[in-house]
Amino acid sequence: MALAMVGEALISASVEIILNKIASRDFRDFFSTQKLNVSVLDEMKIKLLAINVVLNDAEEKQITDPAVKAWLDELKYHITELPNSIGNLVLLRYLDISNTSIKMLPDAIFMLYNLQTLKLSNCKFLTQIPGQIENLVNLCHLDTSDTNLELPINICKLQGLRMLISFVVSKQGLNITDLKKFPYLQGKLSILGLQNVNHPMDAFLSDLKKKEQIEELMLGWDSDPKDSQIVKDVLDNLQPSTNLKKLSIKFFGGTSFPKWTGDSTYCNFAVLYISYCNYCLSLPPFGQIPSLKELVIKRMKMVNTIGHEFYCRDTGSSSFQPFPLLESLQFEEMSEWEEWLPFQGEGSNFPFPCLKKLILSKCPNLRGNLPSPLPSLTNVSISECSHLEAKSCN
Repeated sequence: MALAMVGEALISASVEIILNKIASRDFRDFFSTQKLNVSVLDEMKIKLLAINVVLNDAEEKQITDPAVKAWLDELKYHITELPNSIGNLVLLRYLDISNTSIKMLPDAIFMLYNLQTLKLSNCKFLTQIPGQIENLVNLCHLDTSDTNLELPINICKLQGLRMLISFVVSKQGLNITDLKKFPYLQGKLSILGLQNVNHPMDAFLSDLKKKEQIEELMLGWDSDPKDSQIVKDVLDNLQPSTNLKKLSIKFFGGTSFPKWTGDSTYCNFAVLYISYCNYCLSLPPFGQIPSLKELVIKRMKMVNTIGHEFYCRDTGSSSFQPFPLLESLQFEEMSEWEEWLPFQGEGSNFPFPCLKKLILSKCPNLRGNLPSPLPSLTNVSISECSHLEAKSCN
């Protein structure tokens, strides 16, 4: 461990000097006036990336010159391959090749047995992650977000993974039940390809609820449902831990949401995004979530009326106040939405006491008044809601 730290520090110090010189104004002006062969430039960029991958990140390694950071980002965009010599960096623990144009990972990467973090975010041209990834026995963080990559089944051997940004359920590869094999996941997790879950019990066996260190969760489907009840049951069985802080649900194909989505026991929920759920007829009682601060609802084409069900289930308490901490509320592309009914509570408490920002966009059939009173409201944006705009101007 001591040798690894010393080696990394020496390399980092040397690279900082080189990169600061390379990124100087004189150096770049010189290259701009020379007629250099493009292939030579590309080769140089590849070599520079091989140097750059030694660094954890610019801030951690004290590369503070913004010119260096900007130039490295520009270089990364043009990278299409990695040299096999990267396998010589046996002490490497952090490799970030996000936002590059690489098409494949060289076999040499899978010889980096000390690697703990591998970032492949937004590598749009990368076609696959080879099964040899199982060789990276010390890997703790794998980021394949903003790609179309399906992970190989061999990834299940890396049960020490703590951050797996994107988990794609596929027909031939990973099953939703394989999620159970990663008990230490934490931070952010996106579960995609949920249309490939054919049996709701498989979703339950993923043990998602037991992953108490996951704070941000995104659940996504890619196609219209064959059976809306199965889709609903799958979502019901993917109930997360109550420690969750942020939830996104996209392209859910059920006609209604399971009860947990509006459960008051989710006292840490702060941010909630619901989008492209085109078959849902109504919204869950999000008003019961006590800590919710930001709510975005987008393109729910079948919702016609938003009323009491949005604020709460029957609480039986005259002191209940819906959305007690909500600060930002956004509705977009709700083409069939016509009515926003006021809260009919038993006491004097009104909803949205802390609401500061309200956005209504592309809700052409919405009529009537906005909820009132809204004592904290300072920012209102209404666009392409012609009936509501006319009403609110009177």
